[in-house]
Amino acid sequence: MRDCNESHTVDSNVTRTETVPLKKIKKKFVWIILFNLIAAAIIVGIMVPTLFITNISTPTSTTTSTTTSITTTTVTGPISLISADGTVYGVRDTYAGSDSLSTDGIWLGQFYPVGQSPDMACDDNTSTKYLNFGDCGPYGDSSYTCGLSTGFYLELQRGASTITGFQVCTGGDSPERDPTSMTIEGSDESGSALTLGSIWTLIYSGITGLAIDPGRYTCAMVQLIDNPIQYKSYRFLITGKRSSSNSVQYSEVHLFGY
Repeated sequence: MRDCNESHTVDSNVTRTETVPLKKIKKKFVWIILFNLIAAAIIVGIMVPTLFITNISTPTSTTTSTTTSITTTTVTGPISLISADGTVYGVRDTYAGSDSLSTDGIWLGQFYPVGQSPDMACDDNTSTKYLNFGDCGPYGDSSYTCGLSTGFYLELQRGASTITGFQVCTGGDSPERDPTSMTIEGSDESGSALTLGSIWTLIYSGITGLAIDPGRYTCAMVQLIDNPIQYKSYRFLITGKRSSSNSVQYSEVHLFGY
């Protein structure tokens, strides 16, 4: 009898020992499934807005790239500085927005020497030059202001043009005379009206690119102008030069645009 009872006790214990791990395994599977569902929901919540934003951003990127390409192509192209009436008018004591005071003679006090007149800055030839003493003279006078506030204006033979860049070239000697800063103005007027300061619109005031001497008969790098408007007449005035001298000189002014 004792042997039978002992055998029954052992069987009962064995049965209980096997039942407990099965319950734990079921619970463990439930938790794993819940965890995976929550993780999947989080991933979907992150991915959907990201894909939506990416789809919205793509057209904007394409549009910007196209606009930049168009802007770059319009900065090139030389514009001829041939005057509509055959004359390039020299000026002195003239500032952006002021009336033009003509330089119609030579030498002392205001004028350019023979053979170095304003049209030489527009002849596409760096071996010639335009020189202006301004309020100084060729003998004895020398300062940082001699030749400043001088320049020229003209009406373009080709008609209204949009200027997007310019280039200034040095003369054959005296680097101290090189212009280092200038203003450029545009106008839709012609003839005698161009002497009036009120008809000019300032489109550039800044450097010429000649702050560092590039050498003689040499052009500076092209300086860009942010100007979307067409004008048929232009005025150029020198506002700074390299160092003390009796005048300002330059061989060429080149314009670029369309």
